[in-house]
Amino acid sequence: MENIIFYKMHGCGNDFILFNNFERKIDLNDPNVIKKMCQYHFGIGADGILVLEPSNCADFLLRYYNADGFPSEMCGNGARCAVSLAAKFNLAPDPCSFEIEKKLYKANLLSHNKVQLFMNEPQIILDEGRIQSVPSKEFDKPLLVNTGVRHLVLQVNQPLSNFDVEKWGKRFRYHPEFEPPGTNVNFISVLDTQLLQSRIYERGVERETLASGTGAVACGFYAYHTFGWQSPISVQFPGGELIVNFNQDFGNVSHIGPCDVVFEGKLDLSYFF
Repeated sequence: MENIIFYKMHGCGNDFILFNNFERKIDLNDPNVIKKMCQYHFGIGADGILVLEPSNCADFLLRYYNADGFPSEMCGNGARCAVSLAAKFNLAPDPCSFEIEKKLYKANLLSHNKVQLFMNEPQIILDEGRIQSVPSKEFDKPLLVNTGVRHLVLQVNQPLSNFDVEKWGKRFRYHPEFEPPGTNVNFISVLDTQLLQSRIYERGVERETLASGTGAVACGFYAYHTFGWQSPISVQFPGGELIVNFNQDFGNVSHIGPCDVVFEGKLDLSYFF
């Protein structure tokens, strides 16, 4: 097998392997191959893989695979990285459109490493009244919302710096109330008006990651829905800050954040296949 060029990128520490597959040179259908690529000790190491391909209805098609080897409906940080890479290699104009899992999104570059990504309007799956029995006394006002993928948002009544994300994240990720698909789990605290702190346990990665674009939108929607906050809302993750913008009815929602190329490499496919 020939060597294939890949790009290692991250958005606020949420890291990805990206392939320009416009010439259809790679076929990632084996979850075990994806898992091995994403492993930090035996592979390249990443929270997920993004593959850019031609599209019949947008500027490009984006395939996203979590580190567990399986595709996911959307990844905000990853999509911003893909938009930045597409612009760098003239695969798409600015602003651009892309499709992922048969849904269309739009984005534009604000600088060489900052992208604004427009999201679909969030949908409440379960509100506080329907899931109040799920969390314990450590949490306030739970909300389960779809921002492209499912996110449970929980307000934490203790400093997030000392909070056990792995313990609580696993508990809610696999809670029977949210099965069969499960959910991402966002823990938030209010730092100031329009300013949230967040940590996230990600479904499909199955551990805490340093940031989430769809999670930031979920947190922003939580603050709008619960506190009545208006745009913009800043969400500070361990890996960096994401800004959520929207109109008065939480329509035309977008999030803004960085996306950086860490390195470019050549992948020996015979090692993984």
